[in-house]
Amino acid sequence: MSRFPYALGARALVARAMVPSGAMGATAGGATSVTAFRARRRSVRLLVAVLFCAATAARAQSVDDWFGADKALHFSVSALLAGTGYAAAAPVTERTAVRLGVGAGFALSLGIAKEIADAAGSGDPSWRDLTWDVLGTGVGVLTAWLVDLAMHAATTPRRAR
Repeated sequence: MSRFPYALGARALVARAMVPSGAMGATAGGATSVTAFRARRRSVRLLVAVLFCAATAARAQSVDDWFGADKALHFSVSALLAGTGYAAAAPVTERTAVRLGVGAGFALSLGIAKEIADAAGSGDPSWRDLTWDVLGTGVGVLTAWLVDLAMHAATTPRRAR
């Protein structure tokens, strides 16, 4: 077997990622940090294999315009979902970072799930669609945060000088 993972095929990368580290020459038993390192190493291998497979599938696709009609849809739906996620987190927590994380996580997880479904056969997966999802998420979270700041400033009493 080659020492260079990129010299392997996609199926071999996935198969190698699923092999327990102990079966690849590492010693059995050991400190917890060694076990955690091995688990991380397996996870990284699996992630690289998935990204490799996704990149080859995206390369084989036909023309995908950066400014097509579907890109506007990806942008606007992601912005709406990000704002909705931020608003849903507002009654639960006062921490702005958590609200931003929930909004961004909600929108991005649905955008990624849509691209995974496309890759599974229900459409045409596209890195450009995902790019517009990320941009829409950023705009949606920023807009929700600015609205939150404006609402908070309007309801907070000012101190007399």
